[in-house]
Amino acid sequence: MKIAVLSSDPHRAQEYLSPLSALPDLDPVTAGPDGWDEVLAQRPDAVVVTGELTGHRDLTTRLAEAGAPVLAEHPSPVATATAAVAKIDAAESAATATAAATAVAAAEAMVAAGIRLTFASPGRCGPIFAAVRRAITENKHVGELTTIHGAYHDSGRPGPALAGNAPVLLDMVESVLGGDPAVSVYAQVNTILSGDPEVDSAALLTVRHASGVVVSLDASWSPTIAATGPVMTFIGDRAGIEYTGRPRLLDGFDATTAGARWEPGGTDARQLMLAEFAAAVRDGEQPAGPDGAAGLRTLRIVEAAYASARTGQVVDL
Repeated sequence: MKIAVLSSDPHRAQEYLSPLSALPDLDPVTAGPDGWDEVLAQRPDAVVVTGELTGHRDLTTRLAEAGAPVLAEHPSPVATATAAVAKIDAAESAATATAAATAVAAAEAMVAAGIRLTFASPGRCGPIFAAVRRAITENKHVGELTTIHGAYHDSGRPGPALAGNAPVLLDMVESVLGGDPAVSVYAQVNTILSGDPEVDSAALLTVRHASGVVVSLDASWSPTIAATGPVMTFIGDRAGIEYTGRPRLLDGFDATTAGARWEPGGTDARQLMLAEFAAAVRDGEQPAGPDGAAGLRTLRIVEAAYASARTGQVVDL
């Protein structure tokens, strides 16, 4: 089975190509923008789209013509931290809103083109999270779900914390709530840890859903800590469940780095996601990750969170 990895960033492409190459009976190929037509002409069985591709709107048409299932990273509704924190002037505020709207439009175009789209969501993959989801939604072990607390601190990728980390947590929430729509969002961000006035490094958001469930998420990052997540606590009127995506197996101090020693456990989430995606394509099934409609719901929450951080007000959806 042939899977094409399309990316404008060779490093990002390799992050997907390596785990795909480790899977049996797969023939992964990769290409940058100049080689996309050539790779798609080979009629791959599936396509993985990585990196920020909102500037390549013509790719939507090519993917629709190829007709293969697509696994794509969320387009990033990047808003500058200056816009989010400083309540900037109308011209800059409009530019920020345009950036977020462009990301939503890119995702909407892929859905409208009829592409069999799945958004990359490694946080919700694997048997452990599946068991947690069943315990909440099918077996009702927590009773009536009322509150969700989550955190994801990814120190491995510089860039806006809210746009980069929040979708991981929001997709997990979407998986458990089963499409229960968000009705309001409140968020705060700052740039203290990034040292870059255009990159938010701390991001907190609260999302209220139509069912009454309240979701509180920490999507911050720091260059001084290891990626911890995701972690999530589900609280109901009878009990609670705690989930840790990559539990710490070794705790201590590393003299070479003068910092905490972090040895995570569990299977790599991206590897699990790609294995599940490839298996679904091979079996002719819909991949288990968020489809285009679910991905758009997540993207609009992030868009609203940036608007909330910019204005200091709750944003209704």
